[in-house]
Amino acid sequence: MLALGVAIGLAACGRADPHAAATEPGATPAAPGAPRPEPRRSVPVSPAPVTLEVTLTGAPDAVDVAYTIANTSDAPVWLLDTLLVRDGGAWQAAPARAIVSRGEPGQVRFILGYLRAGSQRPEIEQGVAVSMPPAAHRLGPGEHVDGGFQVPRPLTPWHPYLEMARLRDPVRAVVEIGYLAGDEPRWDQQPAAPAGARVPDLPSVNAREQWASSAEQPLP
Repeated sequence: MLALGVAIGLAACGRADPHAAATEPGATPAAPGAPRPEPRRSVPVSPAPVTLEVTLTGAPDAVDVAYTIANTSDAPVWLLDTLLVRDGGAWQAAPARAIVSRGEPGQVRFILGYLRAGSQRPEIEQGVAVSMPPAAHRLGPGEHVDGGFQVPRPLTPWHPYLEMARLRDPVRAVVEIGYLAGDEPRWDQQPAAPAGARVPDLPSVNAREQWASSAEQPLP
């Protein structure tokens, strides 16, 4: 078997400082009427709140994906890493499944998280009337969690309730996992959710979902 590991971090960039000094300390002031030099802009970088380590293992009948997500911040995050699927008329947790979606040409995306039907994503061909975010669980500061899923071969697009566009002969893969940072989300009182699952409400997910994404790597 072939195993590939990738560790990535997410970083957020702050706004440029509009009040940065136009000249270095001690520099000679510009003569009256001379063009003002461009201000030196400061771009502070915040620590990454989440790190994602992914290993893909290939077999003739499947691609096995193992991951470790760590919360490196000083506040909790909520991972959207348990998809819900319909089983008859009820929703059931599907911890071993992931969305399979096309990406760039030659690329496939393995996704745990919420994709909006109306987001103008080219990989979503058609939405449906019903929409259910994944179940979420809390990951405290300094904590990590191991997880994984299996994608059957041959690779075909899959989503719990959206119709996805066909893949384009993928030879490379990325893994994406959604999460919510900041305050605890509001929880949906959806009676169809499986027992024990905590499902954040759609406004919370639509407004706050962020993504941890792996670097692209060859399919094993």
